[in-house]
Amino acid sequence: MKFLNLAKGDVVVGCGHLYAMPVKQFKVGETTYADMKDIGYIHEEAVFRRSAESFDLETVSDGIIASIPGAYTTEFETGVISLTVDNMTLYTSGSATETLESGKVRIYGCESDKPAELALCFVGTDDDTGKTFELYMPYAIWQPNTEWTFADAETPISLNFHYKCCNTTLPNGKQGSYYIETNVGVESAT
Repeated sequence: MKFLNLAKGDVVVGCGHLYAMPVKQFKVGETTYADMKDIGYIHEEAVFRRSAESFDLETVSDGIIASIPGAYTTEFETGVISLTVDNMTLYTSGSATETLESGKVRIYGCESDKPAELALCFVGTDDDTGKTFELYMPYAIWQPNTEWTFADAETPISLNFHYKCCNTTLPNGKQGSYYIETNVGVESAT
């Protein structure tokens, strides 16, 4: 990941790493990504999306007179190219695994799999300055969609990671689905 310093402010470009741990072990505002397991490097892009429903109030004579926000939906989606058994099971589908006598591992995709409930952190670090962008999602549930694309010998196979972020109590004491800690764009007082 690179951070470009432009005249009007810093710009974040590129991708980074995804970290995770079981949601029950995560302490909001205290646990950092250094305490979490590095799932792997993000392939090409990561998409963090927060949207809200809205309900319009209409009258016959004046049309729409107000728009009231409803519930927020927060999602995080990316592809991870560091494929390990844990990445394919523990942090996603909850599928069972079995080590075979041959040394191979068999991964089962069963209908009874319970998707992982995790705390996630997406981190980008500028190799030149050490500045970081840390997006914490304290309660995320993997969405049970698995897709691998086998394109060609040059294209890495990535495991899709698509999570729906649920609300929990954030460090400010309010309910929410994420918080960001960063020193990008923060200048010293001296």
